[in-house]
Amino acid sequence: MNTNDNDTHAMKSMNINEPLLNEKDAAHFLGISRITLLRKRKKGEINYFRIGVRVLYSKEKHLFPFLVKCEK
Repeated sequence: MNTNDNDTHAMKSMNINEPLLNEKDAAHFLGISRITLLRKRKKGEINYFRIGVRVLYSKEKHLFPFLVKCEK
């Protein structure tokens, strides 16, 4: 599978109508502060989209998998 195939597969698995969350809303959804979200993003614990200077999160692709990893 080449890179374009991976991108296409990722796009097909996402709900295109799902709104993306900014940092404030993503932190609120997770119940953590924006600083904690930033730290986890920099450590690679939470993935994200970068569009220009904006950082956006998908609940399905980024936030739910993080919560699953945190589950004990």
